[in-house]
Amino acid sequence: MPELLARMVAGTTHLYTLLPIIEASDVTGQNAADVAKAYFALGSALDITWYLQQISSLPVENNWQALAREAFRDDVDWQQRAITVSVLQMADGPSEIDARLALWLEQHSLMVERWRAMLVELRAASGTDYAMYAVANRELLDLAMSGQALTV
Repeated sequence: MPELLARMVAGTTHLYTLLPIIEASDVTGQNAADVAKAYFALGSALDITWYLQQISSLPVENNWQALAREAFRDDVDWQQRAITVSVLQMADGPSEIDARLALWLEQHSLMVERWRAMLVELRAASGTDYAMYAVANRELLDLAMSGQALTV
């Protein structure tokens, strides 16, 4: 494969990440650079990158599992975008993105701790299956929805 084509194809995997950032930018009216900073800082703070890697490594034995795995990934992307929007739309929040995120995490500490406890359980598990990720995704959804209730 020619090097230029290989680089173009390799780069497209990262373009998918831009979709929720652009959507969050449209919703909040914030510039994409600030949204990206918040999005990736949030992903780091909640260990979402690790979690998505675990979902991606789930074995697929049939079409239903392939569909479930992709649905899990889509759900996590939506939830990360929703939390990012919630962080950026905080009323009376600090203007600095990192400080705003820290405040949001503090204000939602109960739900954040539940999410982190779920990650600890996933890390400690001797094996994982689709049911575990369905439950974990629900926990992340609860966290995302807790932020929505405060910004409406």
